[in-house]
Amino acid sequence: MLTGVGIDVPKADRQARSATIARRVKTIPAMLGVTAAALATAPAVVPALAAYDLLVRRPKLPLTRTYLFGLQYLLNDSLEIVVAPALWACAGFGTRLESPASIRWHQRLQTWSLRVLEKRASQLLGLRVELDRPLPPVRFPAIVVSRHVSVFDSSLPALVLSPVTEQIRGVMMAEMLADAGMDIV
Repeated sequence: MLTGVGIDVPKADRQARSATIARRVKTIPAMLGVTAAALATAPAVVPALAAYDLLVRRPKLPLTRTYLFGLQYLLNDSLEIVVAPALWACAGFGTRLESPASIRWHQRLQTWSLRVLEKRASQLLGLRVELDRPLPPVRFPAIVVSRHVSVFDSSLPALVLSPVTEQIRGVMMAEMLADAGMDIV
């Protein structure tokens, strides 16, 4: 029994919740701190990286563009962290997180973030998401299985399927929980 609450919560659930809180106490301040530091130093770092790129004869400025993409990632993740409590409050302070409306708002936030990152990856890094062939008609519910080569491609199924459906639920590897925004949203 959870002391003072009067609800019988299994020990495994209490341990999982405790582990989640312990992880988030580390990852959330770290992400917000790194984002603040990156933003504060950007006016000095970006010209320095550009100068270095030019000095070593890389006129396409790969270090500069990579830094700017990383900055966009940090901004997106931090925005997810800042918006998540409002979504939690709108979901009855967590009591209706599984409601269709709550799921839809969380997915819209993630889809927006993925679209912005896709656009920046294209603009800054020349990366594009292309399908070999059009998606076949999908009947929902459906299970989509993909092979992940890196942590960066774990969001590709959501990115590709978001125009087709709003209801995308994913299973992610534990290492992805280190991304505070993804963990919370």
